[in-house]
Amino acid sequence: MMERIFLDGIEQMQFTAGLVRISTFAYGAQAEDGKSALQEPGVCLVTTPQGFAAMLRGFEEMAAKLVEAGVLQQALPTEEK
Repeated sequence: MMERIFLDGIEQMQFTAGLVRISTFAYGAQAEDGKSALQEPGVCLVTTPQGFAAMLRGFEEMAAKLVEAGVLQQALPTEEK
């Protein structure tokens, strides 16, 4: 059976030694203020640039489906400086 890993976001991305490294996090226990959850380190995904490009295409396709379903708002383009 395939292992399932739940995560809440990406903490950091790097390109080192020819590989893309993506460090993830998950929310854990409540912070001392009682209002926010603490971020706990998750897994580190390591892939080739080609693997990263394939994942990016998949994420873009899923984002378009979520926008179409009304679950996600389309992001406004940012101005490049």
